[in-house]
Amino acid sequence: RKLNLSTLAVTTIAGSSAAYQDALQGVNARFSSPTWIEHYNGELFITDNYRLRRMNLTTTEVSTLAGTGSIGIADGTGIMASFNNSAFNMMSDGKGSLYISDNTRIRQINIASATVKTIAGSGANTSIDGIGLAAGINNARGMALSGDGSIFIAESGSYRIRKLNIVGYTIAPTLSAGLTFDSQTGTINGTPTVTAPATDYTIAGINEGGASTSVINLTVIAGTPTIDSFTPTAAGPGYVTTITGTNFINVSAVTIGGTPVQSYNVLSATTITAVVGEGTSGTVSVTTPLGTGSLAGFTYLPAPIISYTTPVTLTVTGSTISPIDVTNTGGAVTPGAAVTTTLAGSTSGNVNNTGTLARFSSPFGTASDGTYVYVTDRTNHQIKRLEIATGIVTLFAGSTSGYQDGDPLTARFNQPSGITYDGNGNLFVSELGGYRIRKIVIATGQVSNVSGNGSSGYTNGSATDTRFTNIQHITTDGTNLYVTETSGHLIRKVVIATGVSSVLAGSQSSAANTDNTTGTLARFNSPQGITYLNGSLYVADASNGRIRRINLSNNFVTTIAGSNNVSTSVDGNGISASLTVPTSINSDGGNLLYFSEAGSMHKIRKINIATTAVTTIAGTGSGSADGTGTSATFSSPNGLSFSNGKLFVADVNNHRIRTIVQQGFNISPSLSTGLVFDHNTGTISGTPVTPVSATVYKVLATNNISASSTSLSITIVAGTPAITSISPTTAAPGQTVLITGTNLDNASTVTFGGVNAATFTVESSTSIVAVVGSGAAGDVVVTTPVASATISGFTILSAPSISYTTPQTYTSAVAITPLNPVNTGGAIPATAVGLTSTLAGSNAGYLDANGTAARFSNPTGAASD
Repeated sequence: RKLNLSTLAVTTIAGSSAAYQDALQGVNARFSSPTWIEHYNGELFITDNYRLRRMNLTTTEVSTLAGTGSIGIADGTGIMASFNNSAFNMMSDGKGSLYISDNTRIRQINIASATVKTIAGSGANTSIDGIGLAAGINNARGMALSGDGSIFIAESGSYRIRKLNIVGYTIAPTLSAGLTFDSQTGTINGTPTVTAPATDYTIAGINEGGASTSVINLTVIAGTPTIDSFTPTAAGPGYVTTITGTNFINVSAVTIGGTPVQSYNVLSATTITAVVGEGTSGTVSVTTPLGTGSLAGFTYLPAPIISYTTPVTLTVTGSTISPIDVTNTGGAVTPGAAVTTTLAGSTSGNVNNTGTLARFSSPFGTASDGTYVYVTDRTNHQIKRLEIATGIVTLFAGSTSGYQDGDPLTARFNQPSGITYDGNGNLFVSELGGYRIRKIVIATGQVSNVSGNGSSGYTNGSATDTRFTNIQHITTDGTNLYVTETSGHLIRKVVIATGVSSVLAGSQSSAANTDNTTGTLARFNSPQGITYLNGSLYVADASNGRIRRINLSNNFVTTIAGSNNVSTSVDGNGISASLTVPTSINSDGGNLLYFSEAGSMHKIRKINIATTAVTTIAGTGSGSADGTGTSATFSSPNGLSFSNGKLFVADVNNHRIRTIVQQGFNISPSLSTGLVFDHNTGTISGTPVTPVSATVYKVLATNNISASSTSLSITIVAGTPAITSISPTTAAPGQTVLITGTNLDNASTVTFGGVNAATFTVESSTSIVAVVGSGAAGDVVVTTPVASATISGFTILSAPSISYTTPQTYTSAVAITPLNPVNTGGAIPATAVGLTSTLAGSNAGYLDANGTAARFSNPTGAASD
């Protein structure tokens, strides 16, 4: 904290709660146990629990100068060094060096190089005079610097005041960047990286007999800039390329292909980071007042820009359509294996920085809004925000473990695990250790509780009555939240507006794989991943080795992939595929699902929902290698999210966020039956078989830089109807006739001899069942919105109409003249027969319908009223 001596006002300039965290702004930093503070050259230096921290008083940025946070005795540079005392004392010599009393050693830190070395003390708790490491120091505490450069040490272990003469060479002030000073030989060496005006440096040579000083004047002037390399050598707009070279001093312009970059940051005289703008391929150039350095070989890779001729109307004719091709006026799409790269993170820690300089600790979940990836940094109990274009990681919400709503940097989480974005500016987080679901408003960072009272259990009900246990991942349909409860084998539902919870599917503590049933009658076994897509939930049922689907219209549960075999990982279709412990799942918003596999496989795999085909796109065994296809490796991949053609992976045990890009095309929703979408070219082909009203499809094109989408409207109309046969060809009014043909969809009328059928049912585009009305012989005609189809040869079978001449009088025993009937209707066969006709039914099944459209399974009896 800072005390203004004029006003006596006390203000906090760094830190807020007990933890360790470096930060670009002091108020976002965390200290564990700060004990000593020194000022030198506009910076504060703070001893903090086996670390030496520094704070720039102008920017308030807090960073770690040296130390690991754990006890040790190693000399070295930066975090390669370690300290033996968690609350060591410290002083500055005002010349660029700090001195620390580290129990049984005196350590010297060169501020410019962050180099830590032991200058006195053997490590033994003795009080022995001597030179360097031959001396013994017993519990060194406070120190003071004399005018001649000697150090006085208060030694609490021996009740003595000791004197340490610095033997060797010292220099003041600190040399300009890039130059080094050897304190043992007095040699100045290195490569100057920044300009510096003429400056006097005082060099002292010290031995046991005394000291000698000499003044040297040095000037550093700028040279012409040169570029040695840049990486990556191919990128698109918004992506960062790092330029390395020399003399990047007073840079006035950075161009790529002759076009200025969006922005650039001169990190040092040898390094520049530049954000690629809308440009062209060609030469990278850096300009300073002394000239321009250039290097050829950059390839500009824009995102694809695709379109189709739309709307499209197709006709069901039985013939193959002319292909519907995509037009791409942007960057090329080159299908191939998925490419995996590390976006941020390397080893375990808690450091906000750029790319691999950042540190996470077991990141578990990711969610993206298209610009950022939000990461649940689980064992750091924080939510981090990762900018996709630059790889910059910042703290978004959270401080230390616990529960507190409110402002983002004072809010507290307990093992945040799953995270989802609702598309409307809100994040929702499930807490594995806090037994709650939290909400974060992205615009303000404000944190609030949605449901859960913080106690473990399986209680449903109001937000404050609800209890969760071992909740993992989370998804939303915009109105409700859905979470997997692994140890309870449940899928829970939470209404966002009220926080009211209920069980959607599964049964508490009943692990099984019951399928093809609804809601709580279904069984799961340690479900983990969950995602929402087009009215259904997809669940990574980890211990069952399955991907399950829950249709939210009726809560019906089915398996779309996996066979309950969690010991193998084999690609295939549907249940012929085997999955090893699927842990998380997400979609591309179309017809592809992506899921991670832990266990012994450490893979990323995908499922085509339309075909249920399962394929592996990345990973094979545990590792951390970037690469193409299965040459890339992961260690317990989890927390998948998808945005703009990129799949983001929380690589838990590698403490990294990885990116997977697979170039190609995808379409949503799936095309109608008979049409085929080529994922490599974006072309639609095939033979439509069923009329479909106008449907808008979204096509996504992805290349290694980014993705773009376009809409395409397709209408499929019926072709000209045709009748190929009728059966029977002769029928009486009230009897049924089966009409067979093509394109009979949407029939509006059916006539027999010009008279309307009593009723008719369109069974499919190829068959109609009609009941003959009081028609006449002649043509059978079917009319659709497209045209009419006709077939001749139908005969109407009229009922007989008979009469006799009556009355008649006969004489007994006299033969009569035969009395014949007069039939003015349909003929009666000369031989008496039984007339059999079908009233209803055709094939085996169960279906209520008219006439032969109905289905019976095994009819064995009949009765009539």
